[in-house]
Amino acid sequence: MCGAEAKNVMCNYDKERRRHPRYPFSADVLFGLHDDSKKSLIQYHGHCENISLTGIHIKTSQVYREIKEKIKLQVKIPVYGTKQGLDLIGQVTWCSQDEKGSIVGIQFLSKENKGKEVFLFQFMEDVKKKANNTQNKERRKYSRNTVSTGVELRLQDDSEKHLIGYSGCTKDISFGGICVRIPKHKDVGYPRIKENTRLQVKIPVLDIQKYLELDGQIIWYSQKEKDYNIGIQFISNDEKMKACLSRFIENNK
Repeated sequence: MCGAEAKNVMCNYDKERRRHPRYPFSADVLFGLHDDSKKSLIQYHGHCENISLTGIHIKTSQVYREIKEKIKLQVKIPVYGTKQGLDLIGQVTWCSQDEKGSIVGIQFLSKENKGKEVFLFQFMEDVKKKANNTQNKERRKYSRNTVSTGVELRLQDDSEKHLIGYSGCTKDISFGGICVRIPKHKDVGYPRIKENTRLQVKIPVLDIQKYLELDGQIIWYSQKEKDYNIGIQFISNDEKMKACLSRFIENNK
């Protein structure tokens, strides 16, 4: 890779880090405690659920009591088409444990991973491409129906302790997701509207005078002069709610 090309990749890497969207990435990973002497004993097995340029989310089937917040870990991530994988140093930002195992959030440390930025960026480009291809296939599974009705989106604020409510109007809906338009207001900010943000969608159902409350995730958004258009994929909803959604779509065809 020439100097100009590497510089361009590094520029893109810095831009992506500021946005750090997460992408689904299912793979078995190895990780272990790391110390400043650069020695690390890989001794834990886990499964990656999602990854970004700035961190990784790992689940384990065992409880590792020594894994706590702020400790350093070395993570070995498998890379498509290679046997070596990608070794990165990170710090535990959060960890939850129960009798079923551990869930660990790890933030990659820029200083300790210096020199690996290009490899990580290229790896994430492959992950992003595969994730987008999967999402496009999922979208094509369901036919969209043009439906215009009021809707409320509920997102957590930056502290993740309070819910923010945004009112908008649906543009279309399918069994797999919904497109919502939110008008812009000069005195209102939309800091949490970004890709991969999870949220709740509340759709009024007039004939039963109740709401459909659906869990979703923002998969794309676009800003216009007067409004936002937001594409939301429905996720992890129970069978009863899916049945209600199906009836709502049938009644609005």
